[in-house]
Amino acid sequence: MQVVRPYPSLRDGTFTGVPELPRGAKRTPPTLPLDGSRDARDIIRLIQCSSCNRVLRNPKTFPCGYTFCETCLPETYARKNISYPGTPDRVLGFKCSSCGREHAQVDCSRTNIVMNNVINAMSEALEANCSESMRTNSALQSRVQDVVNWPGTQIDSNTTFCGGKIAACYQLVRDYGLPYDGDVTWMPEIPGTTDDEKCDRTDTEVLAGLKNAVADDLKCQVCLALFTDPVTTTCGHTFCRNCLHQIMNRQVACPICRTLIGLASDRAPTDILINNLVLGLFPAEAAARAIEAADEVKVRFEIPCFICTVSFPSMPTYLHIFEPKYRAMIARVYASEDRNFGMLLHNPGQGTQGAFGGPRFWEYGTLLHIENYNLLEDGRSLVEARGVARFKVVDYKLSESTPSPTAYTIGTVERVNDIGLADEEAIEALQTSIEAAGIDPNDHPSSKPQLSEKGTKYTSFQLDGRPTRDLLEIGLGFVRRMEAQSAPWLHHRVIQAYDRCPEDAATFPWWFASVLPTKDAEKYKLLATTSVRERLKICIKWIMQIEGARRYVFLLLVGFSFL
Repeated sequence: MQVVRPYPSLRDGTFTGVPELPRGAKRTPPTLPLDGSRDARDIIRLIQCSSCNRVLRNPKTFPCGYTFCETCLPETYARKNISYPGTPDRVLGFKCSSCGREHAQVDCSRTNIVMNNVINAMSEALEANCSESMRTNSALQSRVQDVVNWPGTQIDSNTTFCGGKIAACYQLVRDYGLPYDGDVTWMPEIPGTTDDEKCDRTDTEVLAGLKNAVADDLKCQVCLALFTDPVTTTCGHTFCRNCLHQIMNRQVACPICRTLIGLASDRAPTDILINNLVLGLFPAEAAARAIEAADEVKVRFEIPCFICTVSFPSMPTYLHIFEPKYRAMIARVYASEDRNFGMLLHNPGQGTQGAFGGPRFWEYGTLLHIENYNLLEDGRSLVEARGVARFKVVDYKLSESTPSPTAYTIGTVERVNDIGLADEEAIEALQTSIEAAGIDPNDHPSSKPQLSEKGTKYTSFQLDGRPTRDLLEIGLGFVRRMEAQSAPWLHHRVIQAYDRCPEDAATFPWWFASVLPTKDAEKYKLLATTSVRERLKICIKWIMQIEGARRYVFLLLVGFSFL
């Protein structure tokens, strides 16, 4: 089997072609593998900043996957129409010159460690090559033959540089800022000879030296192999996407520096420069690794499943275990290293769920971690578990080859992740933008909600038009009113079990669904969502239904009092 992957454009990071260059200039993507003589300019582009046109310094990777010098970050400004998460560090943003999207300044990585190491290694090797060429009078020299897409340059055909084409391109970028889209054709010269093969051999040797210099830096520290679909986290560390999946299945912190990883592995962008380095310098190895990665089903994992009720991330679940199969399952889970199992809602009617069919459970569930396990004398147990993450069942089987009283369900699952904060903010900005909707500001429902004792009814459009923070305030206001009226579902024992109402938009829907006395089928809707804003809207619709029912009962009572 052979994997053929077109070389990505060094400018746009895609695999479908090369972007249009200014002034009608054209650039053809290099042929794999990179050739030291033919592709000298593209080799240097691998470590060049497309903004300042110099060798990258303190490289920072943006949320879109592009990398720039730290000093080349665009001018920041206060972002508009964003209330969630609304923290001070997310107020400032900028517009990326490469992808055209707005990014929060805090979402840019710290110094990209892998790229920084690669740049230092390549620069050191090229500097040594330039020094050696200058020291040796008989060494190869490169004379400029033609300049492409470099207006106003003072470099002409009389300019010569010591070394081969790769070293000459490096010197042009380092000392003169050769434009990222600019190009130069060279006439290699060796004093006293016209041996073209010797000229090409020099660049081939230089490229081989560069590969040796960066080979170890382009290996993932989890799988210890060449990067495949590399992803760089905000802490500046880079992992294969599959390896990041594995990390996120066990923890939410970087395994190197322990910083919280604030992105979903399946939604994070590919680090374009590191990906280009791998594909450009090691194409054969990259193709082999791609085959291996395709065979590694690391996105999915198996967990024992408890089919009973609906649980939620970060919320506790209290269980009384008495069935033989679940006694055996929980005992094994508690003895395991991670103490995790899945909770699935029972599907009594075995309603169909698309291609998944109609098993006796619903396909979305919550991964629970056992915090307390109390084994009783008669074999029953009392378990306190807490939600860790959500998942979707893609396949399932029994724990034993033949049905028996102790056989329980084992699910093959994949994690369900929320969209990133940047996408969450973009959705809010789009939905609440008065200018984008063309609405009269006086009619736009973006003021702080005022709920009366009887509640307020909102249309779907009005909910879309409200900032995320206002949606949260509607929910918090409802809980406060119910507390003031001593609602039984907010009894002090309930609060003792689930804690007080959180004022964090990400946690509120999970808490609200845990304590609200509504049908599990309604609560289940939250598990398939991927947006905090979407979950808040579902909660407000529950509030509207409750308020509507209370008004109906009130009218009935008032009507009977007049009979």
